[in-house]
Amino acid sequence: NISEKHQNYAIVYDLVTGIRFSVSRCAKNPVQITDNQFKQVTKLIFNRQGNTQAPPTKYEFKFKDYAPEVFRDLRRMFNVNQADYLMSLNDEIGVRAVGSSGKSGSSFYYSNDRKFIIKTIHRSEHKHLRRILKDYYNYVTENPNTLLCQFYGLHRLKMATRTGTVKVHVLVMNNLLPPMVNTADCYDLKGSTYGRKTSEKKRLQGSCLK
Repeated sequence: NISEKHQNYAIVYDLVTGIRFSVSRCAKNPVQITDNQFKQVTKLIFNRQGNTQAPPTKYEFKFKDYAPEVFRDLRRMFNVNQADYLMSLNDEIGVRAVGSSGKSGSSFYYSNDRKFIIKTIHRSEHKHLRRILKDYYNYVTENPNTLLCQFYGLHRLKMATRTGTVKVHVLVMNNLLPPMVNTADCYDLKGSTYGRKTSEKKRLQGSCLK
């Protein structure tokens, strides 16, 4: 778990605080999803004093929650209970890597029970998901047993650091590997070989995670 001494503690704290508060603001009962809700963006400002938008926090930051009611309904379709979701995403978050060894360079943060993953994504990926969100939502609606990745939330954190302002885009998704099973080998398979050639030595060193 990430302690207050960890270099990423402030980012993780802000992310979890923003996600928990924004999710708790969503309607507890299903609502009729309209086209406008795919474009909806909720903006929140957090500070040490608290304000009319949010309670007091350890750090000052700005948070955006994208299409909150759409993702609320997606979580419902994926049978994710809102109370359990909030319980899992607490400040006892575990870090897999500050910078992933994968080609994407993303960081992965597990919820305390390892059911959910908060993944940092590039701005281009963020914009692409917003573009296809309606198609994704309609597909899940028509195919409730789909094996596609389950997306639970799309957010953006903006905070000041010693080196300047930092913007972090994140996607909350399911953890495909059951938390109760010890995985011996995990292979990261890709659908394309473009830009993914490597030497035999490096392949043997990095083809599996143990």
